[in-house]
Formats: sequence, structure tokens, C-alpha cells
Amino acid sequence: MNAIISNPVFFKKIIDALCILIERVNIQCDETGLSLQAIDDSQLSLISMYINRNYFESFECSSNTVFGVQLQSIQQILKCVNKTMTLKIRTNDKKTKLKFDIENSGKSISVSTQLIDLETEKFNIPIIEPTASITMPTTEFRKLVSTLNQNGDMVNITVYKNNVFLSTDKNPNFTIKLDSTYSKGTFITSNAKEPFDICFSLRYLSFFTKACPLSEKVTIEINKNFPLIVKFDFPLEVGQLKYFLAPVTNDQQFLMSDYNQKEQESFELFHFNNSMDSEKVNNCEKSIENDDVLINGGVLINNGAVGCAQSENQQAKDSTCDDSTKELIEASFKIIGWTQMDIQ
Repeated sequence: MNAIISNPVFFKKIIDALCILIERVNIQCDETGLSLQAIDDSQLSLISMYINRNYFESFECSSNTVFGVQLQSIQQILKCVNKTMTLKIRTNDKKTKLKFDIENSGKSISVSTQLIDLETEKFNIPIIEPTASITMPTTEFRKLVSTLNQNGDMVNITVYKNNVFLSTDKNPNFTIKLDSTYSKGTFITSNAKEPFDICFSLRYLSFFTKACPLSEKVTIEINKNFPLIVKFDFPLEVGQLKYFLAPVTNDQQFLMSDYNQKEQESFELFHFNNSMDSEKVNNCEKSIENDDVLINGGVLINNGAVGCAQSENQQAKDSTCDDSTKELIEASFKIIGWTQMDIQ
């Protein structure tokens, strides 16, 4: 492989977004560009990324090649780059090293990092049409995740018809309604015929915001029987970074491996209300039409105002994200030291 990047700052941001979750990864190189797929050590999230050849000033890869790298070593190399520099990336003839030539104003420095052999499992996550999709500016996404983190460790997403509501485990009086009026540039699409809830770790959503500098907009795809998908499309259609996040239930933390090659299986993660009868569903529909919505068995939203409401399902819904659940998702996140580099 031999590639030239005229503005390496964007490439540096990609590596930063990857490093927040994974340490080592196999990069696949072919004539179309670079791609990778990796799962974090806790198996709660999966990253899929590709950069097509149009991003590079020059790109050569004559055959399909897979090489393993320590991302932190690449991150360290790229710390010094700026937009005035040119970055050349190439493998040596034996494909044992990845070499970086950084050029600026006639001066250059060459740094190499050792390639590693990695045995990784290929995840075949089925592609399905999302029940609900949210597109918003990445600046608003970052603010939204920050606000949610100030109110809890878990976010519960409720989807019903064209409505998406976000609530947290630690503040029962806190709920955010997402619709086209939430912020300029925010769009919601939903084909949910039945209401459902699903819960995710806010800690991981915070990790995902590291990719916000890569795109002006982010798309969030929601299904009741599937991981959350957070997508960042690179400018000029030169690539994409996609995060998958496994959901949490009050008695089980699902892992990404639970979804590998399971297109025919169904995972009932959360039900809006297992005991909800048709009369209550009708009442809920009428409330939504009046912009008065009772969700989570106890949070009442009325034209943007949030208050407490009581229902017979209050206790059950309040336990959606209990202490045992939070313990399950507190997976250790350890960043290893830099790999040794050879200064050429």
C-alpha cells in the first residue's frame, strides 16, 4: 500500500475517534480504499469504518491486503501533523512495518510502527430498515449527550409513531422530546406501529461524540430488537464511520456477539408495557395527538413541560435501569501504552 494525504488533520481525527474504543485493529486495503471493523474489549460496541480512494491525493493498493496495527502508536505519530503538511503512508516490502513520511516546507521526518498479526472475528451484523431515525447537527448531538450524562448513566429511548422521547435512570422528572422543533436541522422519521422502549449506556454515547468533528450531521437509527446505530458520513462522500451499541435490559446486558449472524432471530429488549390493554393504548394515542404524552409509566410531557404522573406501572418502569444493570455495563476500559516506534 502507498497513499498520500495532502491534509492529514482529518485523518488524525479519524484515528482519534477510533482510539477512544479500540486499541488494535486489522485494516483491510484494496483498490477501493481502506476499511475496518472492530469490537471493543467489553463487546458492548462495534465500529465499522471505510475511507474510499477519493479521499487520498494518491492511492495504490494492487491486491487485497490486511495488516494489523496498534492505533495508539499511529495516534502518537499524527500528533504533530497540521493542515500545511503532507502525509505519506506505506507498507514496507515485507509488510512488517507501516511507514509514515511527514513533509512540511521541504523538511521531512520518517517514522514507522510495527505491524502485528491479529486474529479477529468477522461480525456480520444484519442490515435492517430502522424503525426510527434521527438526523441532527453533530454540534446538537454533542450537547444532547452532555445533557443526558448530567442526569444519569443510562438513557431510555421511547419510540411511538412520530415521537421519540429520551429519559434517564437517575432523574425520573427529566425527559427530552425529539422532533423537528428540537433544533434547526433535526429531522425525525418513524414507522413504529407499536410503542417500544430501549435502553443504552450514556458512557458509550459520550465515546461516540469523539467522531463529531468528522461530519456536520449524525444519523441515529433505532430498533427495538437491534443495537443502536450512530453514523457519521464524511464530507464529499469519501467515507463513513459507524458505531453500533448493544442495548441493556434490567436483567441482561446484551453484547455485540449476540447479534452476529442472527438475522432470523428476534430479541425482545423492552416492551412499552407488557400488561397494557387496548384501552390504555387508545388513551396514549389520544394523548399524543393532544401533545400530552404519558411515557415510562410516570413522566408526563405537556407542551414541553415535564412533571410527575402516577400510574399502576410506575414501579415497573422506574426499574428499567436499576443498579444491577449499571453494574453490568461498567466494563473496564484500559488504554495500553504506546508500541515502540523506530525513528528512521
